[in-house]
Amino acid sequence: MPVYAGGVEDFALEGFGNYKLENPPLINTVSEYISALNDGWYAYTTFSIKVSGWFNEARCFLHALENAKLPKINYLSDNQFNFKKIKELSDMIAYPSYVPEFEMKHNSYQFNKNRSLKDYFDYLSSHQNPVKIDKHEEDILSFEAEHTYFYLKELLRADISGNGYEEILCVLGLQVVDGSLGFSSVILLQKESPDALVTFIYYECS
Repeated sequence: MPVYAGGVEDFALEGFGNYKLENPPLINTVSEYISALNDGWYAYTTFSIKVSGWFNEARCFLHALENAKLPKINYLSDNQFNFKKIKELSDMIAYPSYVPEFEMKHNSYQFNKNRSLKDYFDYLSSHQNPVKIDKHEEDILSFEAEHTYFYLKELLRADISGNGYEEILCVLGLQVVDGSLGFSSVILLQKESPDALVTFIYYECS
């Protein structure tokens, strides 16, 4: 069905190869977006890059929904995992490897990446201003750390990758505080044993 992302009825991918061409394809549906990508078109302007991010989220959600199965093992829901309880459950989530490596080096951090999100919060709070958790509702978590705003938004729970375990499809976003620089990706949160940390992988929907 048609979608109007970014408040526009006719969205276009302007780039093709190394050139900006006239008469770019107009896009109103996810299938038209995929077709344009397959034809070699890509986002060229700041605005179309942002709108492409929205289309990619919708594309990955539909792809995951098409592949979703009922999980055989539910380590996430069985532990009542949700972002509203993040203050109690942050020791279940692995250190967020989306924190830029240059930030770690710049601040001379020697943090063990095999530890939890709670460990990371405590570690940063002992070296600088405490991490600020902005929101922790059932399906969304957002916080500020190292001058960067992070958020996780839950989209779907199912066995998505076909391994039999329950997984959570999420949007992972990062943006510089008080700035416009940032990005978002679609990820899978995974937990494959009762005592393991919840880890994530980037979701490929191509």
